[in-house]
Amino acid sequence: MNDFLLRKNVSTVVTRKKSKKYPPKKHIRNLAIIVLATCIDCAGYLIFIKPNDVLAGGLWGIAAIINHFFDAIPMGVYVAALNIPLLIWGWNRLSLRFALYTIFAIVLQSYLLVFLIPYLPSYTADPLLACIFGGLMSGIGAGLVVRYHGSGGGTDIIGIILHDKYDVSVSSVSLVIKIFVVTLGAFIFGFEPALYTIVYMSVTAAVFTKVLEGVNRKRNMMIITSNGPVMADRLVSEIGRGVTLMKGVGGYSHQERDVLFCVVSRFELSPIKDLVQEVDPHAFVCINETYEVMGSFPKNPPHPGDDYIPVANIDQNISATDAASSHDVQNPASAENTIDQPTEITTAATHIEETSSDKDA
Repeated sequence: MNDFLLRKNVSTVVTRKKSKKYPPKKHIRNLAIIVLATCIDCAGYLIFIKPNDVLAGGLWGIAAIINHFFDAIPMGVYVAALNIPLLIWGWNRLSLRFALYTIFAIVLQSYLLVFLIPYLPSYTADPLLACIFGGLMSGIGAGLVVRYHGSGGGTDIIGIILHDKYDVSVSSVSLVIKIFVVTLGAFIFGFEPALYTIVYMSVTAAVFTKVLEGVNRKRNMMIITSNGPVMADRLVSEIGRGVTLMKGVGGYSHQERDVLFCVVSRFELSPIKDLVQEVDPHAFVCINETYEVMGSFPKNPPHPGDDYIPVANIDQNISATDAASSHDVQNPASAENTIDQPTEITTAATHIEETSSDKDA
């Protein structure tokens, strides 16, 4: 589990504040997807991982180790038993929706781990293939559960609680538990199965991240240039993306520069780079991956309509207005009045002094 999960799906975890009523249709959709995702996750484990003696990470791995010594009780029972105290411990720190979805997922996965075993055959005896395809299915299943506001329990709950109490990152807690499971598995099952466990957990984590964050993540671009209005107009008119234009000052040169910010798809990066080089070869460009975009971001951005006013025209209008205002201030008549006033005052003062001198004489 990574820290993005905490920011995206568990941002409401630590308080039990009342929020807007969640639509029933969304509850039904979320629960349906959690059912499907949990089935995929459990099937991947039972078809590929368990028959090849590869451990899972987190509480599933601990449950598998316990089941290895006490096999009279199914592994699914141990999974549920290990999650119960964690749910009790963290109940006040979990949002109600997240807690209920998590309980639903734990009960379902425990049931499937108990009753699906006789009906799912093993498709490969190659541990490496098993780790790859098992990790693929587990990553898809776990990622979908989290994406729709639930969790498989285990290390997720431990990470949330410790993050709340001690400001420890969720990913650090998950990593420590995985290292513990792999080390323990190496002593019990041998070094080679432990290495395959690392492969399985790595594939699961990579697929989980892709499912959670999306495979088509956007890019945000920051462009620092001396020709901002022209570049902004061309980005809007030729690429069709909105641009935020700001003013900046170089910390070393102390010169003003235009700073452009825009969010684009990865397919638009190449034409934008060409455009930037064409407008300003000396522009400084910084490109970062964006996990999520909220708001309007059309897949096929429309070109600007007739009501679009180019930035360059706006700047010209502002410059013209400023020039007119400056011209009014420097109006010759106004300047003449400004100069004449002190002269008249001086003349009047001189006249008064001369009059006073005549009287004294």
